[in-house]
Amino acid sequence: NEQAIHRTILSLHKHVTMIIIAHRLSTIENCDYVIWLDKGQLKMQGSAEDVLMAYKKAMELEKTFEIT
Repeated sequence: NEQAIHRTILSLHKHVTMIIIAHRLSTIENCDYVIWLDKGQLKMQGSAEDVLMAYKKAMELEKTFEIT
């Protein structure tokens, strides 16, 4: 169950180092450090807040170009 996995990640994140591969942004919101890869290329790395903000902006921009 996805919620059980998410709870486990939240309960362990202060005690162990984890590498999480995620497609849902909510999975990495509480991570200390995020690496954003796209097609095998490093796009950005840093705090979850910074990387998620940049990712969301990039997705909005991509949608804009798809529509026009």
